[in-house]
Amino acid sequence: MAAPTEAGLIRKTIALALSAVLWMPAASAQQPLDAQVAKGIEQVERGDTAGAILTLDAAARRLAAVSRPYDLARAYLYLAVAYVAEGQETLAKARFRDALRQEQGLSLDPNRYSPRAVELLEEAKRAAAIGGKPQHSSRLPRILLAGAAVAGAAVLLGRGGGEVLEDFTGFYGTYPNLAFTPQTPGCLSITATLELTGNPNGTSFRINQTAPGSPSIAFTGDINSTGHFRASGGGYSITGQTTGQRIGGSETREAGAPCTWTFDGTR
Repeated sequence: MAAPTEAGLIRKTIALALSAVLWMPAASAQQPLDAQVAKGIEQVERGDTAGAILTLDAAARRLAAVSRPYDLARAYLYLAVAYVAEGQETLAKARFRDALRQEQGLSLDPNRYSPRAVELLEEAKRAAAIGGKPQHSSRLPRILLAGAAVAGAAVLLGRGGGEVLEDFTGFYGTYPNLAFTPQTPGCLSITATLELTGNPNGTSFRINQTAPGSPSIAFTGDINSTGHFRASGGGYSITGQTTGQRIGGSETREAGAPCTWTFDGTR
């Protein structure tokens, strides 16, 4: 039997996503699911929760900026499920709350998802009911990531008191031959290498991007203790996150003809 195509997997994932959510408005149920969200759900379904976190976080940031509540609700919902699987319950609770702000009636099938994920979603519903009716929001949410825990970044307590020093070196390194997929019509695919560097305390963060036949791009910016970064340089901006072994995000060319690419890969 032939292996399933990527398009076939996405179609299957969309069907799984729709069957896993037990209630949704009839009008919303007819619209196609965003392809990046579908990819993230497929990663959750096959147990690649670390990869799903990268995919769904990037999808959520993109969809929040263009006000897509139907797709955004599912991005948050399955991002929360992935966080539960990774043991990051604080982050999972926040994403469940974000999902319910977009769509109040979301539910998870208890026969398909962990009892803890179902329980946390129900807790978020009760909290939302106490706090008032959730409202749709087009604001870009504050995304906190589980990268530091995944990468094993150390948190060191100073001997002299409660000062906390964070070691960011686990986030740095070189990611070769990343595929940059264009999101803007007319823009070409790119294969590039990203080198992330900076001081152990996270200051002087920078990214050097090299691609065959193209000038290098030097980005400078910042990275936080969860591996979420943003930087700009040479007429380009880049945002994303790294776990130390995996990286994902988006890049935009702001000078000349605008283009946006997404990327996701490992060392």
